[in-house]
Amino acid sequence: MSSGKVLWASELCIDCDACIKTCTHHATPKTQEMSAEEVFQLVSSYQPFIRGVTVSGGECSLWPEFVRELFELCHEAGLTTLMDSNGMADFSSMPELMDACDGVMLDVKAWDKQLHQQLTGVSNEQVKANLVWLQHAHKLEELRVVVVEGWNDPETIIEQSAAALKDSCATARIKLIRFRNFGVRGVLEHASSPSDERMDELARLARGCGFGEVVVS
Repeated sequence: MSSGKVLWASELCIDCDACIKTCTHHATPKTQEMSAEEVFQLVSSYQPFIRGVTVSGGECSLWPEFVRELFELCHEAGLTTLMDSNGMADFSSMPELMDACDGVMLDVKAWDKQLHQQLTGVSNEQVKANLVWLQHAHKLEELRVVVVEGWNDPETIIEQSAAALKDSCATARIKLIRFRNFGVRGVLEHASSPSDERMDELARLARGCGFGEVVVS
């Protein structure tokens, strides 16, 4: 550690995770700088066992040129390409990236503007706009809702997302994800997971709102 920053050396790492436990930002210091070509070469080593790649984050949309280049390499190799995003960037302003991307898994953390601001520190207006734009552009792979009891508003997300998508909701997929505290640090470290009954209740609501496919995980 130098000046309060955890420095990770891959050549010395024994995967004890002491660096992660030490990090005051509740994040992993295990990072490397790689070019899109270098990442693709790593992906290629697994190609006999995979059909495609998904980039996540952090937030992958903050690096549109890198992701576009990686996705184009993947397409040339016959692999599909997906993004797992929080929707903070304007996808409609990234035509080249969207051309290279087969679909976006959009994570909607809260629908209420104040609640979203409280949870993330930023507005969710762009997230809502992206939801509609992605669906109309046939790029919405799925809408993802992590159910964290007492922290977000899953019912409102389901109902208002369906209202925003209107008739196209019938072709949209929504994934309801049960919060699990495995590996979680900070204020949610000891938070409990929603019950099966709770998840079933939300799934029924999503079907009633008109979503074409409802997945619970």
